[in-house]
Amino acid sequence: MATGSKKENRGGARPGSGPKPQTLSARQVDAMLKKAEQWAKEKGKDIDDILLGFIYDSSATLRDRTSCIKLWKEQTAPKIQEGGETDRALGPSVFLPEQHPRLELVKGGKKEKDGDEGKGD
Repeated sequence: MATGSKKENRGGARPGSGPKPQTLSARQVDAMLKKAEQWAKEKGKDIDDILLGFIYDSSATLRDRTSCIKLWKEQTAPKIQEGGETDRALGPSVFLPEQHPRLELVKGGKKEKDGDEGKGD
């Protein structure tokens, strides 16, 4: 007795259940990090320890030390993107003379003395 094809339920019956879709690059990075953790447990050192060891090793060649410093800085420095939301919020850096924002005199500041309020307008 054939009842027809069965319904696939590998992801779960509820909508949104099951594993989330993952890009190939994210999957590769995840596999690399797992492999690095395994090696770090086995050898007792992680990649950062090895890189820093080369950086501070005075017997290593200058070229090796420079390469390690470059690699370390590229991976640890934050990636700052220009032209984002922050730059748009700042507004233009060049203004027409009538539109240029001027700083106001702060009451109680250095140049303002007692009794000088209102003078100079």
